Amino acid sequence: MKNKKIRIWITLILLIIAVLYIIFESQENKSVDKISTHSSISIKLPTFADYPAKDIISGSTSTLPAIDLNSNPNGTTFKTRIRESENDLPNFSGKYSVVIWGCGTSCQVGVIIDRNSGKILDALPFVSENGIEMEATSSLIIVNPYIPGFDSQRQELPISTQTTHFKMEWESLSVNRFLSYN
Repeated sequence: MKNKKIRIWITLILLIIAVLYIIFESQENKSVDKISTHSSISIKLPTFADYPAKDIISGSTSTLPAIDLNSNPNGTTFKTRIRESENDLPNFSGKYSVVIWGCGTSCQVGVIIDRNSGKILDALPFVSENGIEMEATSSLIIVNPYIPGFDSQRQELPISTQTTHFKMEWESLSVNRFLSYN
């Protein structure tokens, strides 16, 4: 009787170890470009190449107009940070400069500037907790991006933080939020 109980306990412990191994192994082998919401469902994450910019400014910043700080209330409030971007080429969607600054712990906000006109168009339509990722040649912005290899368990992000992909088109003033996940 005693040996039977010991065998049952050993079997139970081995079963728990096997289940834990499977759970942790599946967490480590998640693909960076896909997220799984269910074992049979996989979503392809959008890439910058999926949303190319229409017009791309290149060359020198000397040909670009000065940023009009009076074109938006944020221009005069955050003029130092905005002026620092005047020496940089557009960093988003070909002709825009996205300028961000901190607003406290785990908080970043910013504005978007049309570099053809020098006008500050608007404040960004989101507040970031973990930064943003963008490219000069794409209209995709990723808010709170997951950085592969930085922390495989994403322990650096609070539970409430979501990675969100936005396609932004300022000509038509449309912002399409099309994917969010934790």
